[in-house]
Amino acid sequence: MANTKKLTIDWQETAKTVYAIVRREADGYRLNDADGAFASAPADPYVSLTEDSVIKGRYEKSESRTVWTDGRYSVAVYKQAGGSPSPVADTIIGSGEMSIVSDTETALLADKTVDLVWDEALTKAAHNVAQSSGKQLRQLSGYQVWDGTAQAGGLNSITLDTGASVTNDIYKEGLIIIVAGTGQGEAHHIMAYNGTTKVATIDDDWHVQPDATSEFIIFGSSAHDTVTTGLSAGGGVSSITLSGTASTIDNTYRDMMIVIPSGAGAGQARRCTAYVGATKVATVEPAWITAPDSTSAYMVYPMADVASATHYTAARAAKIDNLDAAITTRPTLAQVEASTVLAKQAKLDFVEKWILNKLVESPSGTWTLYDTDDVSVLKVWTWTAATSTRSKAT
Repeated sequence: MANTKKLTIDWQETAKTVYAIVRREADGYRLNDADGAFASAPADPYVSLTEDSVIKGRYEKSESRTVWTDGRYSVAVYKQAGGSPSPVADTIIGSGEMSIVSDTETALLADKTVDLVWDEALTKAAHNVAQSSGKQLRQLSGYQVWDGTAQAGGLNSITLDTGASVTNDIYKEGLIIIVAGTGQGEAHHIMAYNGTTKVATIDDDWHVQPDATSEFIIFGSSAHDTVTTGLSAGGGVSSITLSGTASTIDNTYRDMMIVIPSGAGAGQARRCTAYVGATKVATVEPAWITAPDSTSAYMVYPMADVASATHYTAARAAKIDNLDAAITTRPTLAQVEASTVLAKQAKLDFVEKWILNKLVESPSGTWTLYDTDDVSVLKVWTWTAATSTRSKAT
């Protein structure tokens, strides 16, 4: 008489149709649910499991119709979706191995089931139990936009995998993190993305450039306080050509600050003085120290922090005009010349010249003080040695 071999699996859902496929690994024969024997092509290879009446979510099958030969047996358990078993379409919810000796041993190995649980797709239908680990993991993964292994990297760019989106700028403003391989641990914001080449341009130069070993994750919007960002199409001494997605309206970005965080000209910030929507050319001031080019990522911020020289000069002139108009009484030249303040200043100036300027005795007894140019005469006086008297200067 055959011993009882029991198949058991615990699953998170109740009232489901569950079946198993049991295969003898020695020859690949499968268990026939119709007669309990093993065959190379059984008529019914789908062994039905029944849910326990008390322990809900536990599905079982007791099999004692035939003696099983010694050896290893593999078991795959499925949750049936349609009206009949279909391993191609149904969800596998567990697997394991049985080691049979003398027709005994029915342990469903836990490590196989754990592997299946971890590898199961995180869908709302399968993982929606409140506060469950599955739901928490599913919600966390919802912030992730894309992940993969890079093809290559540049100074301020990374070439995503071939399966990445073909839509330009779809990852723009996203946060990309290198989670494994070369450059692991670096994180940057994406300024532009080319869906054809899969190249994403970032907001700063890499410390370590990624390569074909770099695994990455892209998360949603980085929430920059910017009006627009992108990859420059080129630049001049006092201009930058924005990307094709920039505004088509003239002077949209006038008086805003354009910052180059990476690529040619990195670290510069200039005020936009004019913008042509048709050509995407923004004129800036002052001129760039290093002109941007097609490698330059840019960010446009709402307000410029640096006043332009043109605006400053115009504002200053207007204030002077207003001040001039407000003065209705002006002193005459004579009043200015008679001012005690000016007189005191003139005396101080003379003392300074007395100390610093050239003083010549020629002829003997006649002294001459010259102005700063050493030519113009400021004062002349005479000295009488017999009486030790100096005349009044003339």
